[in-house]
Amino acid sequence: MVNAKKMYPISVEYVFEHTYDPKDPTIRLIQDYCKMMEIKFCCRKYDSVQSTEDKALIEKLPAIHVYIQHVHATISYPDENPMESLYAIRNVYEKFDIEYMAYLAKRQIWNERLGLLKRMFRRDSSKTDLTSSKQIP
Repeated sequence: MVNAKKMYPISVEYVFEHTYDPKDPTIRLIQDYCKMMEIKFCCRKYDSVQSTEDKALIEKLPAIHVYIQHVHATISYPDENPMESLYAIRNVYEKFDIEYMAYLAKRQIWNERLGLLKRMFRRDSSKTDLTSSKQIP
């Protein structure tokens, strides 16, 4: 199956306040899901100076940022409901997977049209080409 990451690279950032426990079941759940879906995943410390998105978007910590081509798509908070973060990631992934499939369908249609045009205008298949037709003496 073709997936959205080929056209729209999705990445997930787990943002924490001071420290995080890599054995935390919520982090493991999100990390395992991202690994299964081949989505980039990283953990980082909250930094309002370096990351303007942290200051502007995060209401509380920990937070999960979802990006598409390095553009912020959504944010969720795993402390409320750990599954909410997975749903947010999945929704972004599925939306762009559908868009990618539509793109492939359009591309296939245009490739078929281009192939037809190429066949129509090839020199050896043209019926009006006088150089390849027999002349009557």
